[in-house]
Amino acid sequence: MKNRTVSLVVTIALMISLTLLIPQVSYASLGGFVEDDFTRISEGGFGDPLNNYAWSMTYFDGDLYVGTGRNIPYMMGLTLKMAGLIPWETELAGITHPSGAPPPPFIPPGQPDPDPSEVIKWAEDMLGEIWRYHCGEWEMVHKAKTFVNPINGYTYPEGIGYRIMTTFNGAIYAGVGVAFGPTLLMMSEDGENWDPVNTYTNIPWPSDTRALAVHNGKLYLGTSGGGPGGAGVIYASSEPHPGAFPAPPAEDTWEKIVDFGPENTAVISLISFNGYLYAATERFGGFEVWRSNAQAPDDPTDEWTQVVSGGAGDAWNAWGGTTEVFNDQLYVGSMSLPIPPLGPKGFDLIRIDTGDHWELIVGSYKPRAPTVPRGPPLSGWPAGFANPLNFYCWSLEEHCGYLYLGTFDASAFLRYIAPEMIESLLDEETLASIAEELRNSGLDEQYVQELLEILDEGDLATLIQKLWQYLGGADLWKSCDGVHWIPVSLNGFDNPSNYGFRTLVSTSDGLYVGTANPWEGCEVWLGTKGTVVSCEEDGDVRFEFYPNENVYVKGKSFPPCKDVMIYVIPDGSDPEPENDVDNTGSPGKTDICGKLPVTLVWEAPLDLGEYDVWVDVNQNGEFDCCDVYVAKAVTCYMFTVVPEYPLGTVASVIAMVGSLAVFALKKKRHSGILVIRW
Repeated sequence: MKNRTVSLVVTIALMISLTLLIPQVSYASLGGFVEDDFTRISEGGFGDPLNNYAWSMTYFDGDLYVGTGRNIPYMMGLTLKMAGLIPWETELAGITHPSGAPPPPFIPPGQPDPDPSEVIKWAEDMLGEIWRYHCGEWEMVHKAKTFVNPINGYTYPEGIGYRIMTTFNGAIYAGVGVAFGPTLLMMSEDGENWDPVNTYTNIPWPSDTRALAVHNGKLYLGTSGGGPGGAGVIYASSEPHPGAFPAPPAEDTWEKIVDFGPENTAVISLISFNGYLYAATERFGGFEVWRSNAQAPDDPTDEWTQVVSGGAGDAWNAWGGTTEVFNDQLYVGSMSLPIPPLGPKGFDLIRIDTGDHWELIVGSYKPRAPTVPRGPPLSGWPAGFANPLNFYCWSLEEHCGYLYLGTFDASAFLRYIAPEMIESLLDEETLASIAEELRNSGLDEQYVQELLEILDEGDLATLIQKLWQYLGGADLWKSCDGVHWIPVSLNGFDNPSNYGFRTLVSTSDGLYVGTANPWEGCEVWLGTKGTVVSCEEDGDVRFEFYPNENVYVKGKSFPPCKDVMIYVIPDGSDPEPENDVDNTGSPGKTDICGKLPVTLVWEAPLDLGEYDVWVDVNQNGEFDCCDVYVAKAVTCYMFTVVPEYPLGTVASVIAMVGSLAVFALKKKRHSGILVIRW
């Protein structure tokens, strides 16, 4: 018990030290998104707080699709009670319960079976949904169904949500999370009509969809469950067919590729990297990462190579939860298992090169459950970015030259810790243990001393409340090179109840972020930018030029040290290189802070008219998510070229008055109406 209570205080101590560390970051002016670049486009679980996880997202045919998770913390609580890890009478603070009563086995031992009508209400409350964001509006396009279990006759949801989504061969595929029935995948070719995919003939029931990946012309599916020796299994299909249980109209085309069980109890993540398929697993002695030896694995006898073992040096890292390719390296974020006697621990982040060598980026300096040798974290950040309650690296996504990382942060539960409990633990011996723990974590002794002063002199009730307000939501971090990291948000976009940034998706619209919020319902946010303006040679912003003048532009919040191509496009024309005013474009280069310095883009003589500016960030000659285009709209444009009138004439006076009116209108447009697209 003593170790557990000390661990709780150490957790709070480390969180306070994080607040001291953040202001020391000197490179916070680098490019990429900042918190103010994100706008909330959905809240309250799409009108139903039981949609508390934006569990999955994908982009299809110009629209965003979001698969929800229904009351997941409640389901986790039921599972823990079934496993005997928490008492049946325990209530999860602040977690919404569905109506009705759950069916077996989710009832306390010795209690009578519930009335079937109550179970139906419960099942209907637990049905996952899929929502579409089209032209600024949200629409539910699919809701899961219930089914009757033939063994006990009770009604169950097909699944409590859709954990993973991707696109393949012109269709969307949504993986069923916590599947109670045989349906593991739903598919749609138009985003509106959804059909179950026939998987149950060749994939044992019960199984659960955990991962999807497209690789070398096939769709790969990673599972958990599936019976003894078949927990962490990968299946593949080149042409998945729709088919409803129990009488599918088409054959089951899924083939078993590899079985990592029984110690690897799930395949948590799949990704195509370096021409091969990589799998990250769940293992309660530390996750593993495996690589296919064949570039197109399609035979169960194909051998696989183990790339990472033992949770990358720490058995506490039970899940290889998240993967993403960035700068030709594979990043893997862990999800830790906060169990006694180890207590809470933040996630680790590693990266793997094309030679299958891995190195620690974020992680504990001295693992409490060491497995294989490893060096210190290259970033200098301890596990969880120095926050032990950042249990999960829950999402990774590259967008416009930056790698973004979203966490699950259990700091949201600090509000439920009684200050008296903390005060009762702060004896002299415990304070000494805190100092030792902090020094072992790699933090500077100066921060340890400041922390001890706060704990000794501060009002603990106020202290905990402030910690919850400042750090009580999920973290979003960014990096331009995978090593140096700075925070975008440390408190769930100013909402401590957003305890997870569950999903990140890079699109031509910008960076979409889906949250996990068990109290209020999930939210969806969109990060966009618009940072290019026309100017004079000295950098003074200007929106109107005469034919005998040169046009310059400047900007900020780009990837640092990046060569770009800048095009001047007549207003109303498409952003294509051939529409540039001189058909060549103008080269530019951003600085180390991501700023685009004053750059000449058009030399006199100029043609009269209205013009937009397109910055092709990746220089591929196509307008995509990395680019900035100001402004593609009928009534908005970046600058104009107007005739120059002789001074001293009535015409010049009229022109001056008209120019002032136009300038005032342009100022208004640039203050809030100008359309910016990434």
